[in-house]
Amino acid sequence: MTEHEFVKVPVTGAKEIKLVTTDAKDNGNTADHTVWADAKLVENSNKLTLNIPKSVATKVGEPINIKEEYSAMDPEDGDLTAKVKVIGADKVRFDRAGKYEISYVVTDNDGNETQKTRTISVVNMEDYKYLSNFDWKSTQNSYTAPLKDLSISAKTLRLTDESNKEVAYEKGIGAHSNSTIVYDLTDKQSDYFTSFVGVDRQMYGSVGSVIFQVFVDGEKQFDSGLMNSRDPQKFIEINISGAKELKLVVTDGGNGNGSDHATWGDTKLHYANSERVYTNELEKEVEEAKVIDKEIYTSESFNTLQNAIAKAEEMLANNKATQIEVDGVLASIIEAKKALVEIDLTQVIVTNDRYLSDSVKKTLGLAGDITLGNMLKLTTLISNSGRVSVNSHFISSKKHELFSNSFSLTSILF
Repeated sequence: MTEHEFVKVPVTGAKEIKLVTTDAKDNGNTADHTVWADAKLVENSNKLTLNIPKSVATKVGEPINIKEEYSAMDPEDGDLTAKVKVIGADKVRFDRAGKYEISYVVTDNDGNETQKTRTISVVNMEDYKYLSNFDWKSTQNSYTAPLKDLSISAKTLRLTDESNKEVAYEKGIGAHSNSTIVYDLTDKQSDYFTSFVGVDRQMYGSVGSVIFQVFVDGEKQFDSGLMNSRDPQKFIEINISGAKELKLVVTDGGNGNGSDHATWGDTKLHYANSERVYTNELEKEVEEAKVIDKEIYTSESFNTLQNAIAKAEEMLANNKATQIEVDGVLASIIEAKKALVEIDLTQVIVTNDRYLSDSVKKTLGLAGDITLGNMLKLTTLISNSGRVSVNSHFISSKKHELFSNSFSLTSILF
């Protein structure tokens, strides 16, 4: 009895498939019962299905979960989820604006690789473009067409704030109920939509009343509720990452469209700016490095740090520096700090001059050996006997030698 075998034959482009069974030993066909078990045609049989989370956006300083579930299924190999490699998740920084790609890679048992990528957009809300700088795709209006950067009465866009005071906007859209404005987002690379909305201040105290609605890819994401002419403005912030269409709707408040001057104030599309340069980490490292006490490190290692500080300050003064350049200098100064070599302050200073040794001990109040650490505190040296007298300026000039070399006390001071 022979074990069964699995047969896999590519048939792409074939017009006919013929399955043949023969008498293998020419001994007749008695008991030659053959079976083609689970025979089937599989479309794209060597292509597995990889499902990954969708691209998302968040704001700088607001971490989100990026370890959502993913799966990989193969028609032949079954569940390959455990074999999926996730690349790039550790590179996502929620403290810096930018677009971070996370790749999901899986290989089936035949060696066929499948890869998909999602993008995590981290947005600094100071990076934006005004919506009114773009042309809308279409508008539908029951009264009159909307205006860019002007109220529907062709004046400055004005709304009412929480203190019942007028607030003006240079940018935005003036509309009149009923109004529908559609924008194509496929070429905008935007992640958030923001706007202030309300009945334009010109209609303050009138019967004007409207409802603002925002739809993203056909789904309602905002509804202002009924807004009357005296109501304070409302602020909209909507995540539109990956969206294809933005629709701004103004409807009649239910009492006709008289005085329904609707204003979309300061309308913006915010985006993840990968070119924004962050220097706060470098600035912090420089400030910390500049207060390091040079007296306790070897001159060679400390000079390396000083050079790194100089390059860092030069980079901070360069307003054309890229993030890659800044990060490179940051790495250098961190490495220089780690590489500082401490001097052994417990090292005993040797001298054959008893008078000099006694004078140092007397000045510093020492009873035992004189160490490098003791010498760090020495600022002047005066002997009662008059045989030793070294002023503070001379001692200071010699300290650099003392802490850079293993000299005897006599060779340092004389």
